[in-house]
Amino acid sequence: MFDTRKFGAFIARLRKNADMTQSELSDRLNLTRQAVSKYERGDSFPDISVLKLLAEVFNVSTGLLIAAGEPTEGEAEILDDILSGREIKPKRTEDVVNLAPYLKPSILSKLSESMSKNGIDMSSVVSLAEYLNESDSQKLLKAASFDNIAEMDVALLEKLLPLLGPFATEVIFDKILSGELDFHYLDSLSVDDYNISLVEQAVISGVLDDEVFYIMRRQAFNRGSLSDNAAPPKIFTCPKCGLTLSYLYPTRCKCGFKVPASGYTLRFTEQSEPSRAPLPAVDVNWLTGKFGDGIIVFVPGVGHTNWASRLASERRVWVIVADGDAAQLKDADTATKNRNEGQLLFMATDLRSPYIADGAVDVAIASPHVPDSELRRILKPGGCVVGDNRVLWEKGADN
Repeated sequence: MFDTRKFGAFIARLRKNADMTQSELSDRLNLTRQAVSKYERGDSFPDISVLKLLAEVFNVSTGLLIAAGEPTEGEAEILDDILSGREIKPKRTEDVVNLAPYLKPSILSKLSESMSKNGIDMSSVVSLAEYLNESDSQKLLKAASFDNIAEMDVALLEKLLPLLGPFATEVIFDKILSGELDFHYLDSLSVDDYNISLVEQAVISGVLDDEVFYIMRRQAFNRGSLSDNAAPPKIFTCPKCGLTLSYLYPTRCKCGFKVPASGYTLRFTEQSEPSRAPLPAVDVNWLTGKFGDGIIVFVPGVGHTNWASRLASERRVWVIVADGDAAQLKDADTATKNRNEGQLLFMATDLRSPYIADGAVDVAIASPHVPDSELRRILKPGGCVVGDNRVLWEKGADN
């Protein structure tokens, strides 16, 4: 594989042997001294035209310059073809992927033309996407084989899907519908890309699990939680790195972690201490009468699911039921599926320190399982801890 550090060290050695400063060399190349410094450190690679000038300055062949980076045979052939102005016919896609960071888009466009004629696998397209313009990406995608997509890093695929364009989404979607790809890949696509009738047919025919409907609904409710021009709500924190996650049903964290979801249940921790405490008396009508609709309510304890389900289904209120017993939460999720359209979330977490962001909820129901400091931490300014149909504590601007 071509090594820019070894190439740069060779350039530095040639310059020193010629008794030249970086400034003198940069003048000869019509570049800045900083550009020459980056070449010599291996932080960047010169354009083909600069390579030719370097060869002239030091009176060496371009082949010798290229060889200094210890390229593979295929990489050397590609670079030699580019320097010679010949038609570029890469033998291995891997060589193009390795050289892509150092080549101009115009050169990559010629390479993509050649590769599109000979076929390319999807993982290579993904690797090249950030270096190609949209039309060249589309060209490769139409010739790409998606056979090994199931082996790809899903986090990387999610990141690059916007670069790959709608054609890639359509191909991935078709492979999910045909059963070639696991249906969980739907979580990487936008709801706008779904053809709901096709999904329904695939579920009815047994090709897809009905969990697919939950995936679509979770994403639909994420969209529904956005007001006009508003940023996505940030309710939870990442169990892996602690960063705040976006949306009610969290998307993938910047660290690459995605909270596992099944139905409307999010699993932040494995089995933890379950809650068995009774819920303080809180009447649904009293709660919504006092705080209105559109609020987020934190309910500790899976034993209060029926009350929470009524609150979520009868009012425009988002309710998070949290407990340490993941199995009980899943059962509660299943039991309420006919009454729940996604506004009732189930969260498997440690109640003593739930993965909820500071200032994320409007109302927290009092519980002996959750420290007062945690309930107060997760409240928005003006939010309240409630119990027995009364406000037990209100968060002011100073606390």
